[in-house]
Amino acid sequence: MGLYQEAAGIIQQVRDKRGTVKSLVLSHRRVKNTKQLYALVCETLKYSDVLDQVIDAVQICKLEKTLQRRPLAQVVVYDLLIGKGLKSDGNLKAAVWKHKAALSAELARLKVRAKVASNEGLLPEHVRKEAPLPRYVRVNLLKTNVEDVIGHFESEGYSFDQCSNNYNSYEEYLASVKSLTGKHFLKDFHLPNVLVFPPGKDFHQHPLYTDGSIILQDKASCIPAHILSPLPGSNVIDCCAAPGNKTSQLAAVMNNEGKLHAFDKDGARFKTLKSMLAKAGVQCAHLHHQDFLKVSPLDKTYQDVEFVLVDPSCSGSGIVSRLNSITDKEDSTPTQRLGSLASFQASILKHALSFPNVRRVVYSTCSTHREENEEVVQRVLLETGGQFHLTRALPNWTHRGLGDFEFGHLCLRASAQPDYTNGFFVACLERCLGDKECLDCYHGDGDDKAQANQGNLNSMNTNVKRKQNSEGVVPHVYDKKNCNQFSTKVVCNNGATGELSTSKKSRKRRKLNGDCEKAEEKLQNSVWESKERNDSVPGSQSTFLLKSKKNGHKKRKRKKTKKPIV
Repeated sequence: MGLYQEAAGIIQQVRDKRGTVKSLVLSHRRVKNTKQLYALVCETLKYSDVLDQVIDAVQICKLEKTLQRRPLAQVVVYDLLIGKGLKSDGNLKAAVWKHKAALSAELARLKVRAKVASNEGLLPEHVRKEAPLPRYVRVNLLKTNVEDVIGHFESEGYSFDQCSNNYNSYEEYLASVKSLTGKHFLKDFHLPNVLVFPPGKDFHQHPLYTDGSIILQDKASCIPAHILSPLPGSNVIDCCAAPGNKTSQLAAVMNNEGKLHAFDKDGARFKTLKSMLAKAGVQCAHLHHQDFLKVSPLDKTYQDVEFVLVDPSCSGSGIVSRLNSITDKEDSTPTQRLGSLASFQASILKHALSFPNVRRVVYSTCSTHREENEEVVQRVLLETGGQFHLTRALPNWTHRGLGDFEFGHLCLRASAQPDYTNGFFVACLERCLGDKECLDCYHGDGDDKAQANQGNLNSMNTNVKRKQNSEGVVPHVYDKKNCNQFSTKVVCNNGATGELSTSKKSRKRRKLNGDCEKAEEKLQNSVWESKERNDSVPGSQSTFLLKSKKNGHKKRKRKKTKKPIV
């Protein structure tokens, strides 16, 4: 398959929401020059409205059988009129060359009517004026350090802004980023090992990139691993690791010490993951070519896992590109697809929280949709029954989650405006390890958690009664009257419902209607016990473990049945 056919296929897949341009281009291993393919796809998409007007006026799709596919006709006509000239010597070139005069004349008429002199003038205003993002460069601390990288760029004629080491405010930093031009660069305000260059800088052929000393990674993509911050020597899981940027960052945070389990089930992406980690000098990674959802939390291999990064597949609606304004309209992702994505995201986040010794889980997406972000977090918090709570992710970050969620201020959002990054969402969940901390299951270390606590509990107790798992028992909810008291709603097969209360000191039944003996006995034989443990999570002193109490209960007498004499 030739270059034009490959480009046309990718354009159709992008319009069908089957992937981003970048991911689809990288998956086409048969094309030798992926950079050329990427540029051809991007430029054709950018000029798609103009190309459609020219193609429809000349009716080339009707006149030429080889150009009946609209994406293919767009690619060929773009390269003839706007690109670098046709490179094909086959039927495609012959088919379009016959209509070159008519196509060129129609393009000229469009420019006359629009009163513009250049082809770019035909583009919509919001496409022409959309500001590109800065070039972010993450220094790979496994191979070098920030000072040496800055020195290397300065030796090439770049000028480092010394003021970036001591900005007075985030607004002052943003103003400096906006004014970056030429060979000036600075250090990021939040991430000390990230450098910021003017838009359009291409370092793909730079020696520091080719030897793995720097990683070309958007700032927002660097935030999740920075928040997770596993200690050196930790056991960590990266659920959806490919292509490997976040995985290599985690390895750097861990100083290549400990175990970093990286999962990806896609074959092509797994190969990319392997090559990228090797290039970055990662040595602590254990790569798993499998679906993370099929991994048992009880497997001894993962018993000591304490940190998990969950960055699942998403709609990608936050990726900033001129193509977004052409291929996507606001909220254009179909509701059905958003629903299926959110279900998958919730399942993988919940699975990550099920590992017995996990302490901290960071959930992130490059989506702007609430269905994939705050709603997923809310759903999982309810389904895990108060075992985990949110902590304020990156406290000095000003752009927070949506305000119509009570826990929104604990989440983090990033966007092109005002942050000069891709659209991103991050939430940090930590295991509850004490009565008071568990009570604040939505609120972590925020200053206003005490004021919002009562409203959160009311909302949580109301919503959780509507949530019912497949076993008919809703997860434990913390009782707002007593921080040591827990209540569980029971739904039996015969339709009887009730609410069982349990505490460390007493266990008594309340509001139990109907015959619910089986569910009652199951819950009465359980007791919450507190186990003191030393833990490095700030403010945490103990954790609650649900254990079966074998002694001390008067079990119900059951009628003995005589065994038949053999």
